[in-house]
Amino acid sequence: NARNAHSTAFGLGQLTIANRRHYLGANANTTDWGQQYQAFKRYTLDRYGSFERAWSFHKAHGWY
Repeated sequence: NARNAHSTAFGLGQLTIANRRHYLGANANTTDWGQQYQAFKRYTLDRYGSFERAWSFHKAHGWY
């Protein structure tokens, strides 16, 4: 249920509402950690190609 007070980011991967809708469809507001985790994984791999590259980006920029 983690929420970001400064954006629409929510849940395990702190995905924005646009990304939650893209990866979760009608379940965009789910609190099911398994669904949130799967969406987080798909987003990370789609955007960065690997978790290692996502982590490197985060270390360099302070966000992912």
